[in-house]
Amino acid sequence: MSDQDRRRDPADETVDDIETGEPIEMLRELGEEPAPGFVARIRGALQRRLLASQLVDLSWFTPVLVLLEYLKVIFGFFERPRREEGDSG
Repeated sequence: MSDQDRRRDPADETVDDIETGEPIEMLRELGEEPAPGFVARIRGALQRRLLASQLVDLSWFTPVLVLLEYLKVIFGFFERPRREEGDSG
């Protein structure tokens, strides 16, 4: 795929048009433009890492929630039934 084809790719155009702010001082002196799709590749790598961390968090958190629900059911058997307000007995 040539550089012109990459620039025409709608996915790359939306990412390349994003304002990234002021360049880093040391890199400004180099004066070289990053390769086409560089921002898209970096953003994709960050999103993959974020997704992986969220899945790990979910895999640790879900068993704890299931355990708590089981404990609620077990301790629910030991609670006294509440009386109705109209019940005198």
